[in-house]
Amino acid sequence: MLEFLKSYILSVTVIVLFLAFIDIILPENSIKKYARFVTGLIVIVTILSPVFKIFDRKNDIETYILSYQNEYNTVFTNSNQIDVQRKVKLQTEQIFKEKLKESIEKEIYNSTKKRYSITDIALDKGNSDDIYSFANIKQIKLKILEDNSSIKSVDKVVIGEGNQKYDEYRDDEVVKILQTKYDINPSIIKFEK
Repeated sequence: MLEFLKSYILSVTVIVLFLAFIDIILPENSIKKYARFVTGLIVIVTILSPVFKIFDRKNDIETYILSYQNEYNTVFTNSNQIDVQRKVKLQTEQIFKEKLKESIEKEIYNSTKKRYSITDIALDKGNSDDIYSFANIKQIKLKILEDNSSIKSVDKVVIGEGNQKYDEYRDDEVVKILQTKYDINPSIIKFEK
């Protein structure tokens, strides 16, 4: 800003001195009257030149603001688009799990008349960015829902073997249903009580 002010004062001073020198050199006649008029216009234009630069700069400021706005919108849009895609993928995966769970539970009940609850479905997400890349099931855990209408015997209590939580209650009929209807590998089906 100081550099601009310095150059402005210098240019006005040089122009005024130069035009004063021309005024002194010109002879006293009718041309001097026209020369003073022209030199006055030159001084006025020189003094008003910062105002002209502001109006000229307005286009530069508008261009700068528009370019910044476009850049911001591009970054903001890309960021929002990635965030929206991630949310859509998570929601799609959640809905897929819920519908698959309902479908499997219903199919097992219709085929065996046993009530099973799916406690967990692990999906293979892979490395793909495709929204449907989770369609492969990595593991499925089922739990039989107890029928309270009849009295059941107490299961044998084994101390020290806590790792046998799964597959101890494996229901081969359910495994066969899941394998045939849903093409689920029997090795990824886990049962818990």
